[in-house]
Amino acid sequence: MNSTVGSNWNKILEILRTEFNILSPSFNTFIVPLKVYGEDENSVTILIENEAFEDFIKNKYGIFIDNSVEAVMGKHYTINFITNKSANT
Repeated sequence: MNSTVGSNWNKILEILRTEFNILSPSFNTFIVPLKVYGEDENSVTILIENEAFEDFIKNKYGIFIDNSVEAVMGKHYTINFITNKSANT
């Protein structure tokens, strides 16, 4: 059993889509492009590729992402977000 958030990301996305009833256009636009950028035993950093969506994703989907990660992983992680721009500096 692989127990990293990154290796379980597809399961996390599926929980996010189904449990929080995110419609396909929103899911495909805002959620599918998200990637796990890094993780340690207590936190996960998620890469938001389009920095224009950063505040929207944090405010609208942040708690859903947090809950979905916890549901799949069985423990709470601190969720951090980073954009391509800040990841490359």
